[in-house]
Amino acid sequence: MKRHPFTSSCDWIAYFYENAQTAARRAKPSALVEMPDAIRTAIANSLPAWQLGETSEGRHLRAAARQYAEANDDPAFLSAVELFIREEQRHGASLGEWLDLAGIPRKKRDLGDSLFRICRYAIPNYAVWASVVVMVEFMAEIYYAAVRRLTMCPRLKAECKRILQDEVKHIQFQCEHLAMTRRKLPWWVRSLVEGGELVFYTVVCSAVWLAHGQLLTAAGIPRRQFLVVSAEKFRFTHHLMDPRRYEFGVQKNSQAGRRRSRRLSKIAANWLG
Repeated sequence: MKRHPFTSSCDWIAYFYENAQTAARRAKPSALVEMPDAIRTAIANSLPAWQLGETSEGRHLRAAARQYAEANDDPAFLSAVELFIREEQRHGASLGEWLDLAGIPRKKRDLGDSLFRICRYAIPNYAVWASVVVMVEFMAEIYYAAVRRLTMCPRLKAECKRILQDEVKHIQFQCEHLAMTRRKLPWWVRSLVEGGELVFYTVVCSAVWLAHGQLLTAAGIPRRQFLVVSAEKFRFTHHLMDPRRYEFGVQKNSQAGRRRSRRLSKIAANWLG
C-alpha cells in the first residue's frame, strides 16, 4: 500500500482559513425560488432538516477535540476544529437564508437530527464523534448532489456545489485523524471497529432513505442506486481511515509551503480571536 504524508494541523488551519476568505468574496447568484409544485414540496419536506443539522454550536466537538489534542500533543488541532465548525455553520446560514427567500419554514427540531446528535454526544471521545460525522457526510454528498440536480434555482445550485466541494475536504480531515487514533490498535480490533461501523452505517442509510427518499427519487436516484453508491462510499472512506495509508509525522509540503502554512495559521489564530 502506498503511504501518504499525514496533513498537519497547521496545513488544515491554512486550508480552512483560505476557504473562508474565498467564500466571503464569492458573489451569490440570483435566488430564483419559483419551481414546480412537486419539486418545491420535495425540497420543503427535506432540506430544512439538513439545514438544521448544519447549525450545531460545536460545544461537544470542542470538548472531544481538546481530548484528541492533548493525547497527540497537537494544540493547533483546536484551531483547525474551530475553523471546521465555522465552515459547517456557514453552510447552515446559507441554506437558512435560501429557505427564508423561498418562504419555506426552518425546522427547530428534527427526529433524525436529534438521534444523530445523541450518537455523537453519547461518548465524549473524538474518534466516536468523527466516526458518526463521517457517515453523515457520506450521506450529505449524495443528498446535496440530488438537490443540485433537482432544483432550478441558481442560488441553491451554487450553495449545493460549494457544500459538496467542502465535504470532500471535511471527509479527508476526519478520516486522517481517525487513522491517527487507530494507528496503535491491533488489526483485529480495527476489524471489529469497522464491523460495528458497518452496522451503524446500515442504520444511517435506512434512516436517510426513509426521511429523504422522496427527494432522492425525484432527483433520479432510486433506492437501489442509493444503496450501491452508499456502499461504495463506505469502502472508499474506510480506505482513507486505514492507518497503514499514512506516514505520520511526515510533512507533505515543501519548506516554502510549510512557511506559508505557519503564516496563515497565525493569521487565522488572530482572525479567530
